[in-house]
Amino acid sequence: MSKGHCGYAHLVASDDTLLLYSYCAYDINRDDWQDMKKKEDGEIAIDRDSLIEPEVSEKVKRRPSGKRITVVKRIEREVHYEDLLEAKKISIQNASGAWDFSETGIDEIALNIVRKIFTEYQKTGNIPDYPTWYV
Repeated sequence: MSKGHCGYAHLVASDDTLLLYSYCAYDINRDDWQDMKKKEDGEIAIDRDSLIEPEVSEKVKRRPSGKRITVVKRIEREVHYEDLLEAKKISIQNASGAWDFSETGIDEIALNIVRKIFTEYQKTGNIPDYPTWYV
């Protein structure tokens, strides 16, 4: 079963230096969750140079038929989000529906959405337009 903690983001602007998302956080256990679901008043800004490229491993494998194929594997690298937040490479303006905050006062849903953006980028090489987070 889920806890009912939800959030989503929408890529508003993107250029060579910055990714700008508007995001929303809501808890379906609260009475006003449907109103909060409609408010994308939070903001996530990520410097594009902070996106960490995955390690790419290439292997030549031999098939039983004798044919050789190249297998490319993307290996995710660890991202130190706290360091990026301190260096102002990631900035987060909390949404009005935020209720669960980290020790530094940042919305936990926004932090999870940022993790999802970085993970998706490392897995596919694409920047997600609509990352979501449900617990």
